[in-house]
Amino acid sequence: MTWYYKTNPVTQDSIDPNCIGFVYLITNSIDQKKYIGQKKFQFKTRKKAKGKRSKIKYVTSDWERYYGSNKDLQEDVRKHGKEFFFREILYFCYGKAEMNYLELKEQIIRNALLLPNEYYNSYLGGRISRSQIKKMIII
Repeated sequence: MTWYYKTNPVTQDSIDPNCIGFVYLITNSIDQKKYIGQKKFQFKTRKKAKGKRSKIKYVTSDWERYYGSNKDLQEDVRKHGKEFFFREILYFCYGKAEMNYLELKEQIIRNALLLPNEYYNSYLGGRISRSQIKKMIII
């Protein structure tokens, strides 16, 4: 299945080489439940050489086949099939801080943690959990 950006399919060739990743929205077309996340196009690996500095190597991620890190979402993809999930890129990002900020912004604007029947998300920005939010006193 394909990723889309503003209704256009995204391919490796259509991505700006300066872009490091993206913020995305995956929608389950069966029940309209959604997931907001981020994905990098590449990641670093380190290979240790005996008695030498470790070498840093950049490896292309699995972004084209990626369906989020949330376990419930992954289970629904296995159960229903990939064809029932629409993968949309909301923002292309040129830095990690930009990617973290935009993911968090979308999760907060959409109240992803407070609407568990509408969103798979159980963490904000990978750091704040739904259970932590429930304990907060909102003024």
